[in-house]
Amino acid sequence: MSKNKDRVVRTLAKYNLEADEIDWQPLGADFEMCGRSGGWYVHLTNGKDYMALNIDFLINEIETYEGHHTDPKLIQKYCNHIPIYINQYDHSEGCKCCKCNIYLDITT
Repeated sequence: MSKNKDRVVRTLAKYNLEADEIDWQPLGADFEMCGRSGGWYVHLTNGKDYMALNIDFLINEIETYEGHHTDPKLIQKYCNHIPIYINQYDHSEGCKCCKCNIYLDITT
């Protein structure tokens, strides 16, 4: 097994889950209006499916939905940080993550 598949198996094992299928396809263009094709696909023995474009997003999805995290430190650890401006009219105040609500230092 590859290093990334091992990461997925270890993450699932933390929650006593087992995968029927773990598949990765190269990213590419799909049909018109369909977005990208490829990425990670995991089908569990209990019928759940997880899909993501890269391994970090996949691990994040599994940890978030199976772990039911409520601890702010764990939420920040597995958060993909979606930045929003603190003040939509004055962008000089900076950004925070809309999911875990921490201050983000975004410099261009």
